[in-house]
Amino acid sequence: MLALLLLCFSADFSLQQQQLPPPPPPPPPPGPLPPPPQPQPQPQPQQQPPPQPALPPLPPVQQQPDYENLLRDTIADCLSDYQCRVFEHCVVGKCIRDTRACPGGTCPAGMVCVAGRCLPDPLIATTESILGRLKEECPSPWTFSQQFNACYYVGRGSYNFFTASAECRRLGGTVASIGSSEEMTYVNGLVGSGAYWIGYHHTRFSSNWEDGSPVGFTNYRRGQPDGCCGGAGCTLVNYRSNLGEWDDAGCHVIWRTPTYAVCKKPR
Repeated sequence: MLALLLLCFSADFSLQQQQLPPPPPPPPPPGPLPPPPQPQPQPQPQQQPPPQPALPPLPPVQQQPDYENLLRDTIADCLSDYQCRVFEHCVVGKCIRDTRACPGGTCPAGMVCVAGRCLPDPLIATTESILGRLKEECPSPWTFSQQFNACYYVGRGSYNFFTASAECRRLGGTVASIGSSEEMTYVNGLVGSGAYWIGYHHTRFSSNWEDGSPVGFTNYRRGQPDGCCGGAGCTLVNYRSNLGEWDDAGCHVIWRTPTYAVCKKPR
């Protein structure tokens, strides 16, 4: 009986040994330990510089005044005598008459001091003379001749005598009369070149100037007047071909070459 129990126990123990799993392999030997972590350096706080005391503001830059422009923009006309006209000098920025050399240091209005004497201001005298002469001369488009004391106008276009006369009367004059060879030369110079009407009328029975001037001068070319072409009671001047000599012509004719109108009126 005992032998049977031992046999069963031995068989059960052998069976348990066969069913147990193999033991795990032994762990590897421990290696060297890793170095301990190094502490990270902590950033040091930056030290702020101590605040500097605020500087006082700079005073504004003082610019030198532009005396020349200052005077020019206020009341001044000058900075020196050289900026004044003749017979003046600069006093406190103003050009005034220099009368210091004249008796009493002054001159009447409109006069200047010249060599110790008060004389008429030449600028005023010249200006008044020019303005007076302009009033006496001729308005545009007229040209004044002092030699003949008259105003002249050249209408450059294509006229017959009647349209020339109408143009001159519209401007306050008449077709020009010619009283001398000198006046003929002057009018030729105004025209320059070409043919033009003058105010001379000639017929078998009478001759007259349109403005009523006395007939004392004529300048017909040789063989003229010939009464050509019918009704040739008017006169044109052919300056280009005949050097200012005259031809009689029909008053109504408009020539192929433009014939100008020369007008004249007293000043």
